[in-house]
Amino acid sequence: MACSSLGKCDNTDRISRRDFVRALALLGAVALPMGLAGGCSPIEGNAADSEDTRPRGSVRLAGGATDMSATSDGEAIMSERPNAWQDTSARCDASVTCDANASTSTDEETSMYTTMHITIGDQTLSATLEDNSSAHALAELLQEGPLTIDMHDYGNMEKVGPIGQDLPRNDAQTTTQPGDVILYLGNQLTIYYDTNSWSFTRVARIDGATKEGLLDILGTDDVTVTFSL
Repeated sequence: MACSSLGKCDNTDRISRRDFVRALALLGAVALPMGLAGGCSPIEGNAADSEDTRPRGSVRLAGGATDMSATSDGEAIMSERPNAWQDTSARCDASVTCDANASTSTDEETSMYTTMHITIGDQTLSATLEDNSSAHALAELLQEGPLTIDMHDYGNMEKVGPIGQDLPRNDAQTTTQPGDVILYLGNQLTIYYDTNSWSFTRVARIDGATKEGLLDILGTDDVTVTFSL
């Protein structure tokens, strides 16, 4: 504002500066969202670097992390508010973490299990689980606790018994080998100690199994078997 020696002031400069500040505000309202579209903040640096002690009329842009000011000589200054920067950064980091956690599914958790334990009497065998939905469902069931099945001998080639519920089937023509753990009809588990050919779903295979070794453990009569993770 310009003032004469008589104390009268000319309003021309005041109106011009006020229009200038309004123009800065409108420009910032358009430019700032465009900058934010590319990341958490369009400005890097320390607030102290942009500190200015000259008199100014401040224009604060709603929703942003930046103050736009006009100095008394008409210079435009943009300064960062550190607290708003930190809050915005924290919100972005939290968003990334939450999205990553949300991507974890039950199927991914159960697929981490690759080994199943089979206990007969005082003997415990290890079996490698197959990578199919039937084996994943079995692993999910076993996460609730061990499953004990009374199994009977069938055909001098297998031990078979009911699971007590249905599991998804992935039947395919299969020739079994000693040590194959088979899902039969979706609701029975079978441990083969000899060969057979039928439409089955293999859910696991006992590690290092042989016919003679399995017969020594399973015997020729009914047997109680516990499956666990």
